[in-house]
Amino acid sequence: TSFIPRQLEKLRAEYGPFRLTLAEELYPLPQGEPRVATILHRQLQITDQGRPPQLVILVDHGSPLPQVSEVRKRVCEDLRQQLSPRIELQQAVMERRQGNEYDFNGQLLSEQLEKIARSRPNISIDLALLFLSPGRHAGAGGDIESICQQLRESHPGVQIRIAPLVGQHPGIADILLDRLDSALDNPV
Repeated sequence: TSFIPRQLEKLRAEYGPFRLTLAEELYPLPQGEPRVATILHRQLQITDQGRPPQLVILVDHGSPLPQVSEVRKRVCEDLRQQLSPRIELQQAVMERRQGNEYDFNGQLLSEQLEKIARSRPNISIDLALLFLSPGRHAGAGGDIESICQQLRESHPGVQIRIAPLVGQHPGIADILLDRLDSALDNPV
């Protein structure tokens, strides 16, 4: 909450006065942005190649802030509307803080997958990744790939596929351009 104001102070000190216009979030609450779920659904379709999974898990970074977790929950509700009713849909996170006060954040992906694999040893799972860019968790060589590889080794009957990141779809750029256009048309 103080990062942006500090950065603005530094920039003004270096470059002089300027005006900053903030665009609306990618997925604003409470109204949401249904195109995000549509993009996730398209990424899943690329992954399943006509062989839908039994279970889709929507994965994001995780956050200690309830409003950030609410975005994932709302995207999950939007995605539910686009998936076949035969496909189960769950949510998971890559990071969460310890303690009951952070239960709103959800379950860690690694723990959730292990629990599922033990109870359903022949399940097919697709992971929908609510990440804009590759990094430590998502993308080539990330934690998600490692978790999936370990799961395949310890539970060979489980089929798990990873959909491309939401941010790798060109539709995300369209949403961001709409946000920019709106901000420039209606400066604060």
